[in-house]
Amino acid sequence: ITGWVAIAALTGPLPKSTSVFSAVLLKIAFGGTGQAFLAALLLASAVCAMMSTADSALLAFSSMWVKDLFKPYLFPRATENQQMWFGRFMSVIGLAIGVTLGLLTIEYGKPNLTGLFSLQNVTPIHVAPAVWAGLHWKGLRGEAVIAGMITGLAITIGLVFSPVNVKLAAGLDQTACGLSTAMIGFFVNISVTVVVGLLLQYKPHLFGRAVAALNDMVPAFNHVNIGNTRDTLLNPYLWTAMIIALLFSVPFYRIPMSPEVFIGDMAVWAFVALLLSGLLAVMVAYAYLRLWTDFSEGTIVGETVGRSKGAAGAVGGQEVELPAGKDTQAG
Repeated sequence: ITGWVAIAALTGPLPKSTSVFSAVLLKIAFGGTGQAFLAALLLASAVCAMMSTADSALLAFSSMWVKDLFKPYLFPRATENQQMWFGRFMSVIGLAIGVTLGLLTIEYGKPNLTGLFSLQNVTPIHVAPAVWAGLHWKGLRGEAVIAGMITGLAITIGLVFSPVNVKLAAGLDQTACGLSTAMIGFFVNISVTVVVGLLLQYKPHLFGRAVAALNDMVPAFNHVNIGNTRDTLLNPYLWTAMIIALLFSVPFYRIPMSPEVFIGDMAVWAFVALLLSGLLAVMVAYAYLRLWTDFSEGTIVGETVGRSKGAAGAVGGQEVELPAGKDTQAG
């Protein structure tokens, strides 16, 4: 959305050290008292987004240390409280490392963290094929997803740190023609995932006996049955309203360099964008509070799971404890 707003609000090339977001922010802030308030909201939202990202990164960092090292190898009998405090300790260590590197970059210019910012911008999109295709393509195999992800990431990372990325010095990701290098790698990712997935599903023999054997051992159609009930979030009226609000929050109707029309101290286009953004937030909140339903696994007809004595069986996705001393089949 920031890019679309910038196209309508800005003219001419930006200074080398200026980002699109900061240029739009300044344009809004100097338009009047009301717009200065709007610019403050935009800046606060950006800070909140960065804090959320940092929070998630620290949580993942500490969880990896706890689950992959502390619990399995150092203290297998560690209590929940001990794991919690070790995770907090590692979060502090991770935060200290990040702050130290940031201060060194500001003071000495080394290490150069702009490349890390560029890398941060281009890697998350490569999870999309695994999530979306995995949800909707019942025959998709993990090998195809991994092949697509590795190929797409390799191309993306290679382009990000190459001269093709003309905004690397600013910690951004953009080619000379304005295309994101992440999108180039993403298209490669999804293409490889689809091609390899189709071949593994319908022509596994092309990859040799090992893959064909694996295909027989781990059936691609061994999926979770989510039932036949339609997701209540797939409400056409809600999605139509959200798309309209999203589209008109972008001032595509404004002619660049045209005189501003104000509502109080705020330009009309900025007022409309703020109003529709708030309306969009209300619709999302309504969907979450009134339309969201928790997932419950449906019963897979004909499923039979055999277990030995004392083992746990599964019927319709629910675990049951089989009585010791008997070999039982649950269907």
